[in-house]
Amino acid sequence: MNKVTSNVLKICAILFMIVDHIGFYFVDNVPTEFYIVCRVIGRAAMPLFCFLIVQGFLHTSNKKKYFIRLIILAVLTEIGIRTVGYINKLYFPNYLTSITSYYNVVVSLAISVLILSIVEFKSKNIEKNKNSLLTKIVSVVIKTFAICLILSIYKFVKIDYSIYIPIMIFEMYIVEKYVTRKNDILGRILICFIIFSICVIHEKFIGIFCFIAFPVILLYNGKLGKKSKILQYTFYITFLLQHIILYSLAMIASK
Repeated sequence: MNKVTSNVLKICAILFMIVDHIGFYFVDNVPTEFYIVCRVIGRAAMPLFCFLIVQGFLHTSNKKKYFIRLIILAVLTEIGIRTVGYINKLYFPNYLTSITSYYNVVVSLAISVLILSIVEFKSKNIEKNKNSLLTKIVSVVIKTFAICLILSIYKFVKIDYSIYIPIMIFEMYIVEKYVTRKNDILGRILICFIIFSICVIHEKFIGIFCFIAFPVILLYNGKLGKKSKILQYTFYITFLLQHIILYSLAMIASK
């Protein structure tokens, strides 16, 4: 019997991310071998976060609140990183990092939820004329235009992992909605294939190590686990704080 719940997935994602960011922030303060090990292990983080976003979107009772929580987390994370980045420039000019040259990954996660919301949106007019071919065509055209407009953001704004995150999340969503519900094993295998393909395209050789995330995805039982507001908000707070703490410590260590 599978024991991996959404809560377990969240804990794994956070741990993989922290290990990855230890390597990222302390690149000049640790042996090369240690840095490589951290970044390799960290390749499992992003796929797990994307998978969690899909699960959250499909199972949440309030998609609007879910989207707003992600937006708030994205803004707070960005404020935290930029604040430490400002301190970095003023007091630790010898410490160099690229983290402030792009927006954090939660921005892409929020954009992905917005795209999924557009995909699932049904207007009153569509509901009244759901058997009309013309209405369906118009709906698809409008949704496609709206999604393309949103994705055009990536041409002008640099966001961590770029357009690969909304692509991965959308493909996961399709598989979870139309394949996994009929065949759990087939659905999860397809998701692992999607993850592997996109990670290798985006990160080349190091992307291969995304397979570290596969066991927990394949063992996921589709359940939330113990429902706890404390655990939920601890997850969000940890995501924000680990950037601030690791960035700050790395600056101090470089002096």
